[in-house]
Amino acid sequence: EMPNHNVGECVATETGFVSDQWVNFDCSTSSLPFMCARDQASIPARHQASGCPLIKEFASGDDVHSLSFPHPPEAGSCDYLLIGRVDTRDITLSISTFDVNKCCDLLHLRPRWQQHRTDHRLSGSFASGTQITINSYSVRHHWNSTSGANVRGWQINMEAH
Repeated sequence: EMPNHNVGECVATETGFVSDQWVNFDCSTSSLPFMCARDQASIPARHQASGCPLIKEFASGDDVHSLSFPHPPEAGSCDYLLIGRVDTRDITLSISTFDVNKCCDLLHLRPRWQQHRTDHRLSGSFASGTQITINSYSVRHHWNSTSGANVRGWQINMEAH
C-alpha cells in the first residue's frame, strides 16, 4: 500500500534501475517532484444536478454546494443567499468538503450587513470541519468556476446564531 508512512510520506515513480515502479520516500529530503496522499473524504450518496441549484435562498441548517457536487464543478457561476432569522447576529459556515482549483475557482462570501465589512474569498482546499463565522444576518455567496478539473467542489453547512 502506498504511501507506507514508515518509509516516507510521498510516492514517486522510479525511472532509473527499476522502470515504472512506485517507490516510497521522504519528501522533505528530496528536490524531485513528488505526490502526497490526500485525506480520504466521504462522498455523499446523493449527487447534485448539473447547473446552479434551483433554490437560491438557504436557511439555518441547510447544506449549500457547488454545481454538480461531488463531481468536479462545471465551469460557470451561481449566486446564493444565506439568510438567518430576524434576531440572527452571526452566521457560521462549516465546511464539509472544499476542494477547488486555486487558480481558477473562487467562492466569494459577502455579508449583507456588518459594521466592519470583511469579505471572504475561498479557493484551493480546506479541511473538513473548518468554520467561518460572519457577523451578519445574511451572507451572499458568489461561486465562479472557470476550470473544475480534477477536484470535487464544495459543500458547506450554514448555521444562524
